[in-house]
Amino acid sequence: MTDDPGAVAPLPSLSVIVPVYNAASWVAPTVGHIRTALAAANWSRSEIVLVDDGSTDGTAAAIADLPEGDVPVVVVTTANQGRFLARQEGLDVATGEFAFLVDIRVFVDEHALVFLANQLRRHPDRRVWNGHTRTATSWKPWTRFWNPLTFVAWRRYLGSPTTTSFGLDDYDHYPKGTGFFFAPRQQMLDLCAVFDTAYDDVSKASDDTLLIKPLAASDRINISPDFGGVYFPREGLADFFRHSYFRGTTFVDGHLRPGSRFNRIFWSAVPAGAVALLVALRRPRPTATVAAVALGTAPLAGRAIGIPMADGASFAVLAPAFAVAYGGGIVRGFVLRLRARSTDVQAERSCATTSASGSR
Repeated sequence: MTDDPGAVAPLPSLSVIVPVYNAASWVAPTVGHIRTALAAANWSRSEIVLVDDGSTDGTAAAIADLPEGDVPVVVVTTANQGRFLARQEGLDVATGEFAFLVDIRVFVDEHALVFLANQLRRHPDRRVWNGHTRTATSWKPWTRFWNPLTFVAWRRYLGSPTTTSFGLDDYDHYPKGTGFFFAPRQQMLDLCAVFDTAYDDVSKASDDTLLIKPLAASDRINISPDFGGVYFPREGLADFFRHSYFRGTTFVDGHLRPGSRFNRIFWSAVPAGAVALLVALRRPRPTATVAAVALGTAPLAGRAIGIPMADGASFAVLAPAFAVAYGGGIVRGFVLRLRARSTDVQAERSCATTSASGSR
């Protein structure tokens, strides 16, 4: 704070951390948008930390070709280890009091940090912010597919976006993700140290829910359409299905846990799904007809609650194939969780045997 009532309080130092993997074409525009947003907010004590997570394309060259600017760029190069560990590397190297996590496929809005700077000055207790990301859509249905799902899941906020906050009690009703997230850097590092994945392989862990949710126990998580950016989804259909498979795996790790709203929904739906599968096997034609009618009317049903027709139609077209990819990811998640538990049991038995031998 300053003794001069007319002076503007200085902003805390800020590190913008961007993990990059095989995204050479995204480096320059993403960094450019970050620099523009920092300049608009006059955030002088800032840096951009790019973590090259073992890229095999031209990412390293794209980073080296970045033009010089007022905001220093720190480059960290690691072996490929996944987004969570790449972010942790960035947090370790960063020097800012606060960390702003940004995915390489997200363009920060020009005035997003102006809004955030004003919030920090007026409300210093609002230290944790999740970004409001809008999806860049095209004629390709897979660029719109997730919009209906996220709208239904987080309709409480997306139905009428406004500046608000949420805590543990309503955590599952609001959008959140580490692809656009702001919090004290040390707090993020502390959470990384106690990261509680159910998998042995952290690269397949849910680094969104498991990293953010513990924050809600100590700080309300703020969100606003004024602190926003644009997310660019995968352009290729094969990339969409690979990503869906991966998200099915992270769903098991992040949401199929006690206390999660989605855990209750999932296990409630399992018996109905089993019955539907049995009916489909015994009467495939009537089942296919019912499914086709349901998917055909989905865009109209979605429109009634505020989902654009194009988004609803994209969901209807891709839903059957998506269910296979996402369902496969869920199966992989359960397998990974069982393997991790087996490893833990074997380790406990080994420790017990060692202790028994040592006491003789």
